[in-house]
Amino acid sequence: MKENKTPTLLKLLRKELEAGKYPVNSRFPSEYDLANRFDINKTTANKLVATLVAEGLLARGKRGCGTLVLKESPFPKGQIAFLIQLSAAHVGAMLQGAVDYAQTRRYTVTPLSPKTNPTRMLSMLPGSPFKGVLTTAYDMVEAPAGIPVIHLDQNFSPSDIVHHAVNAELYNGSYAMMKEALKAGHREIVITVTDVLKIHMDQVINGYKNALLEAGYDDADQRIFVISEYSSHNFRQVLKKILKNYPDVTLIATESDNDVARFCQIIEDDCPEYKSKIKFSGFGHLKSLAEHYNFATVDQHFYQLGAVAAEKMIDMLENGKPDQVIRETVPCELCNLKALALK
Repeated sequence: MKENKTPTLLKLLRKELEAGKYPVNSRFPSEYDLANRFDINKTTANKLVATLVAEGLLARGKRGCGTLVLKESPFPKGQIAFLIQLSAAHVGAMLQGAVDYAQTRRYTVTPLSPKTNPTRMLSMLPGSPFKGVLTTAYDMVEAPAGIPVIHLDQNFSPSDIVHHAVNAELYNGSYAMMKEALKAGHREIVITVTDVLKIHMDQVINGYKNALLEAGYDDADQRIFVISEYSSHNFRQVLKKILKNYPDVTLIATESDNDVARFCQIIEDDCPEYKSKIKFSGFGHLKSLAEHYNFATVDQHFYQLGAVAAEKMIDMLENGKPDQVIRETVPCELCNLKALALK
């Protein structure tokens, strides 16, 4: 079966028009020129020009005058809604990444922040300017038919062939962090997980745990402590349990920089003698926290997550539904590893 080049070539020609390669009121390449350039037949070349004419970018002149460039593509070419709760710094980075990338393609991204379930807001999308939805922190979102959705920082089963997602490579990040901790000489290690934060929990914890199993820790599962309630009281109880079971602990590996900050504050208040003895690893690379408390962390590159999600969304809006569900990943980066050093 011959490959359909039309969507790819339309995308390229739109980009060239956006970049000003063909100035307004200049002659656009003829169908003969396009056919030679892209190794396509004149029927396909005619279809390319006809589509750009229908979009208002070109105008066919009088016979013998060729096709004229009317304008660059309009701004905005389309609007994308971003369902997002702006209470944390990392989600702001995701939004900024999406906004900045979308502008390079002449799209806009607008944050929408429903306080609870976004179902009612989603039901109002048909007929609105929004043609696609990005979302994070609202669990599984179902938009009305015809409006594509991409989830950020949310994991789906490999058997799910419906929901599009862009995620950081969390398993690789936590696995690599634990390897670095072992290389730094840590042996009494525990892991904490907050079941309140269920997104990606398995990937992060399994990365930590599998690195320990490979290092011969047959009791890796017993070294996982669950923070069942996101409160200072519960963090305090979990820390007491850790110190009771592992009094010589040197590393607490967490799934969030915010978790590290909670533990550090409790240690400063309740048991400052452990301040220099226990190191931490976090997730998120919140610089203000990592620098203040001096701990190693995994950068999930939230800005890039937002940019990649916007790219995939705009590709869908311009080229149609992809043949396969989107499962894009962004590599993580280990930061401030010197903080793992044992004194």
